Amino acid sequence: MTRGGEFIPGHDSKLYSAIIKHVGGITNLRKLVEQSTGKYVVVHETLSSVYIMEDISTIWKN
Repeated sequence: MTRGGEFIPGHDSKLYSAIIKHVGGITNLRKLVEQSTGKYVVVHETLSSVYIMEDISTIWKN
């Protein structure tokens, strides 16, 4: 990271890897994001593989 707080190209992947390792995998990260935001992470298979967040207030009940 630079002094200005921006990531140097390529270094953001190191942060991503560290976060994935910390939470125990990509599936756990997805669940944390969904629970934190109240939105479901949906991958729509298109030419560009767009990630879309949709409301899941009725899906996650704790």
